[in-house]
Amino acid sequence: MTENKPVQCISVGAIKVSIWQSESTLGKMYRFSACRVYKDDDRWGRSSYFSQFDLPLLFKALQLCQDWIKENTDEDDVIRLPQIGVEDHNTANCSN
Repeated sequence: MTENKPVQCISVGAIKVSIWQSESTLGKMYRFSACRVYKDDDRWGRSSYFSQFDLPLLFKALQLCQDWIKENTDEDDVIRLPQIGVEDHNTANCSN
C-alpha cells in the first residue's frame, strides 16, 4: 500500500500549506490544503479555521503555494479550466 504524502509543505508562521500531486482524466494536477498549527497546553493541534489575524500569513503561504505549483508544472501539463470571476459567486451562501 502506498502512502499518500504531500509533494511539498510550506510553512509561514503558524500557517501550513500541503501540496499533493494527483492524476485526473485531464492530466496531472495539484491539490492543496491549509491549516493553522496551535499549541493547547502541551498538545499540538491543527485547525482549518482562521481568524482575521491569520490572513496576512495565509495569503503569503498561498502565494508561495501558487509559485511552487507554477515552477513545477510544465506548459504541456497545464489544465485549462473555465475561469469563474468573483462576480459569478454568491458569497452569502458560504456556510461551509
